[in-house]
Amino acid sequence: MPVTEERILHLHYAVMGFGHRAGKEAGEYKSLSRPLAAGDEEGRKAGITLQTADARKTPERMGELIEWLEREERAGKMHKLLLTGMFVARLLAIHPFWMPTED
Repeated sequence: MPVTEERILHLHYAVMGFGHRAGKEAGEYKSLSRPLAAGDEEGRKAGITLQTADARKTPERMGELIEWLEREERAGKMHKLLLTGMFVARLLAIHPFWMPTED
């Protein structure tokens, strides 16, 4: 089954409880840009760990990610496990979805 933006959005919608727990954001790309911050054991912010993609550029970045994956799969030069890890790392760098714990 090929990875597509539609499948990623649908998976996010399903994981988030079909929108019931997550509200209207389930299955939609983030609308706000915020860096991911690390926290300590008491929940205090301990610093910025990752500057993610700008919300306005998220759909474009996700399209580029899917194109990259398709290109690498066609080339067949990279082991599937390595390709999966690189896809996840790139997806996390984009951080396409809003997280309720970010407020």
